[in-house]
Amino acid sequence: MENMLLNPGIVFALCFLCTYILYRVGVSMAAAGTPSPGKEEIYACGEQVEGEITPAYGWFRIAFIFTLLDIAVLIVATVPSKVCLPLAIAWIVGSVAAILMLMKD
Repeated sequence: MENMLLNPGIVFALCFLCTYILYRVGVSMAAAGTPSPGKEEIYACGEQVEGEITPAYGWFRIAFIFTLLDIAVLIVATVPSKVCLPLAIAWIVGSVAAILMLMKD
């Protein structure tokens, strides 16, 4: 049983199953909403805003940088010690370069 829990596929399936169960429990407990015309209007601290508001930052860039950081940390953290040190350094350099390119306007 211990070795089964080390298999990434089984761990992913268990996490997916637990997430789905929590989602279904949350849906059953949630209050039913009613549609109203004010729900889709822009809200800015209680003031009525005319027109459309577009944020000055790009969510895709932020999400992509976060993903790059996660992948870099995962790969570097799982590299065996004293085995692939140049590979880990290459991943760090590549990740930093990609993140710097994404941060540039």
